[in-house]
Amino acid sequence: MGSRIDVYFRDASAQALLSIALLLFATRHIVRADLEVGDPCTVQRTNEPGICRPVSECAPVIDDIRLRRGNPTKCGFVDRVQIVCCPQTGTTPAASTTQSPTVRNDRRRIVEKCAEYGQAVFSKEYVNSLTADEPKLQTIDKCGHTAVELIVDGELAKAREFPHMALVGFGAAPDIRYLCGGSLVSDRFILTAGHCLDSINFGPATIVRLGELSLSSTTDEAFPEEYDVAERIPHPEYKQTSHYNDIALIKLGRKVILSPYIRPICLPVQQTISQKRAIATGWGAIGFGLEQSSALLKVTLDIYRFDECKDLFDPTRKLRTGLNATMQMCAGSRNSTKDTCQGDSGGPLQVYNDANVYCTYTVIGVTSFGQNCGLAGVPAVYTAVFPYLSWIENLIF
Repeated sequence: MGSRIDVYFRDASAQALLSIALLLFATRHIVRADLEVGDPCTVQRTNEPGICRPVSECAPVIDDIRLRRGNPTKCGFVDRVQIVCCPQTGTTPAASTTQSPTVRNDRRRIVEKCAEYGQAVFSKEYVNSLTADEPKLQTIDKCGHTAVELIVDGELAKAREFPHMALVGFGAAPDIRYLCGGSLVSDRFILTAGHCLDSINFGPATIVRLGELSLSSTTDEAFPEEYDVAERIPHPEYKQTSHYNDIALIKLGRKVILSPYIRPICLPVQQTISQKRAIATGWGAIGFGLEQSSALLKVTLDIYRFDECKDLFDPTRKLRTGLNATMQMCAGSRNSTKDTCQGDSGGPLQVYNDANVYCTYTVIGVTSFGQNCGLAGVPAVYTAVFPYLSWIENLIF
């Protein structure tokens, strides 16, 4: 699994964590909406009359989001559920010739949860005002994403930029080894690689750390929390002797309280990937044979076509029939040393979501294996997430 990393624990400010928890609890039932559910509205893109409805109940808007046809007209929010202006023709589920009703309902659930998780970027804080005697409770945008496309080579991630990132640890305190990464995909589950559930040297995964930025710093803007592993769930067809179906879920011992620092990543709703590049993140080694990074790193990689990648990986004992075009994908740098490395296993390959789902990413791949990391023109292999969507949904929602 790569170089050993010695972890020094730090206690996050109990007072700060308690304040966040109380603040989220106190504002959980606050309604923030300009229009209420059932109010008449006008769809801006088409000028059609509509009715304000939860996004999960409006098939045309879900299709628009899935097919990236444009931003929905927003009525507001109730709790963390987005309310949209739904065309009156869309108040009942639309027929589909390409998907079964079950699949449509599954995708609708993903869209709904993605929108819900995106709203965790906002926090309620008391802010002093020059025109008021007492501080006022206001909604503060805590999005940590950069506004421009990332072009990086192992650059440090910023606070709240990848709030879904997880460290998967092995062993017992005070000697925890964080050997893999993962992605928070719901308030109870981590998506990771199948080979990240057990370590030859340290046994099964025992702990998950969320909200971390730098393991060696106590002054960074991070609020890390640790969760016991309640259940390790490899894909039913995963085998330790194979690179195929290298995907797994970890069930946490308790639910996560969502905040701008810890919130899930979105799952994909279609197999086709329009983006040509994606972002990989992790605390893995900074070069082949080197030590793991104590800080979360990000790197932008080119997505390879399958016909470009398949000939770079000959059949082996763990890859008996070569790369699988459906279940695996490749990403790397064509002309530089940008890559994932030892210790990044299980972490996400992700793309930006557009303005429809504010300040979120979608996970399209799980870091699986590679050759010597950091070689230009030699990509790493990722387990594609979309083919496993039904299995994931049945467990996490």
